[in-house]
Amino acid sequence: MQVQRDLLVEDVVNLMERHFDGAELGGVVGEIDKLFSERFDALVNSLEIGKRPRGSGGAGGGPGAGGHGGGRRPRHLH
Repeated sequence: MQVQRDLLVEDVVNLMERHFDGAELGGVVGEIDKLFSERFDALVNSLEIGKRPRGSGGAGGGPGAGGHGGGRRPRHLH
C-alpha cells in the first residue's frame, strides 16, 4: 500500500507541477495520505472483526464445539 501511495504522489505532483509550484502541493499530498490512511484503517478494522469472537468464544471450544467454530476465522467478503 505504501508503494501505491508513493507512486500516486509522484504522478500527481509531476502532473500538477506543470501548473503550480511544488511547495503549493502539500495540501494535495496530505489529501492523498488521508485517503490511504482511511483505506488502511478500513483494512485493519476488517481484520479485527475475525479476532473478536476468538476472545469471547470460551475456553473449551474446538472447531466444531457448540457451533462457535465458524466465528474464529474472518469471512472474506471482498
